[in-house]
Amino acid sequence: MDNPVLVSVVMPVFNGGAYLQKAIQSICNQTYPHFEFIIVNDGSTDNSAETIRLFNDSRIRVVTHQANKGIVAALNMGFSLAQGKYIIRMDADDIAHKQRIEKQVGYLEAHPEVGLLGTQYTCIGGRAISLPLSHSAICWQMLTSNPFVHSAVCMRKSLLIQLGDPYRLQFEYCEDLDLWMRIAQRTKLANLPDTLIRFRKHNATYQKNVAAISSKSKQLQIEHARYLMPNLSLDAIEALILLTNRYQKPPTQPEYLTALLSRVSAILQQESNMLLTEVCNNALYYHFAVSPRLYQYLRGHRQLPNWYKQPFYKGMYLTAKALLKQ
Repeated sequence: MDNPVLVSVVMPVFNGGAYLQKAIQSICNQTYPHFEFIIVNDGSTDNSAETIRLFNDSRIRVVTHQANKGIVAALNMGFSLAQGKYIIRMDADDIAHKQRIEKQVGYLEAHPEVGLLGTQYTCIGGRAISLPLSHSAICWQMLTSNPFVHSAVCMRKSLLIQLGDPYRLQFEYCEDLDLWMRIAQRTKLANLPDTLIRFRKHNATYQKNVAAISSKSKQLQIEHARYLMPNLSLDAIEALILLTNRYQKPPTQPEYLTALLSRVSAILQQESNMLLTEVCNNALYYHFAVSPRLYQYLRGHRQLPNWYKQPFYKGMYLTAKALLKQ
């Protein structure tokens, strides 16, 4: 790249000492050197400050909050100080591939229509996860789950300026999903096929906040569905989200699910969208995967349930049936 662009890497830290050194090192070792590294120490009470001071790198800029203000405030602070053309998100316990910035900047420079770019990822101590690549597939997946890893995204700063504070406190715990949905209304989204981040999952944190995540994600997904399908009634959209939202506890009564599927079938007949149909199929697969009662219900039926006769239902049934063979 003849005229290298400046990139701003933003990392919030709150008591991240256990994994922080490897996370910082993975950014300092990037093959693309033209970046500033803004670390927001958000009131840490462990050894995070000492760990940060181990790095003698002029690209690192540390902002310290005397008291913990939360990830939304920390991120907005970091973003407000960013001077780069692109903003890279990084978490204090993840590990970036050494070519991450180089590949993301190269893609965004070659694709000006894309404003938000993610990557594939591997769970530390777990398996590789595949995320959708295209704008359309990403937008529809937001009805079921998050199509980006927060610490793997790269965004155009000019786009974020248009949004004011990128992260909104009322959607804490889902602040990233809220941002993706608002960005999707302004620009194209994409994920690289490359695995450029090693992501550390914290199930305890998720379980602690699951009620808030469920409520806020449902609100966001309803609004996103209204954007994707403006001709659907709010009642129809709420039925769809009840089926597709993986952050909420799914219904376990077979009769309830059957009634819900009847409503969703009517939606699909109106929309006739293959990506939406895939979303619904995956949602049903998820329902059977997480509900032992539904699992046993399906196993107990030698013959197909009554709702199999329509092609959409049959497709969902066969999806669930394939699950039983695993």
